[in-house]
Amino acid sequence: MQIQPETFRFLRQMLGISVREFAKAVGYSHSYVAMIETGERRMSEEARRRFLKFYIDFIDAAMDWQHDYSTISN
Repeated sequence: MQIQPETFRFLRQMLGISVREFAKAVGYSHSYVAMIETGERRMSEEARRRFLKFYIDFIDAAMDWQHDYSTISN
């Protein structure tokens, strides 16, 4: 399953991080990530796995933080 370039860019932007920050977090060059976002390159299966794992881990961490925060504030 391929992730469309515009979807890939949208997900990164929703996390509020730059191309460079995202690339560093997943272990790829910022130029590779930028080329995927513009459709100049297709992502490899390994890259897709890394990117999706990063998104899932980010969302899990955000949900944990929200749970911890709501527990403390109540």
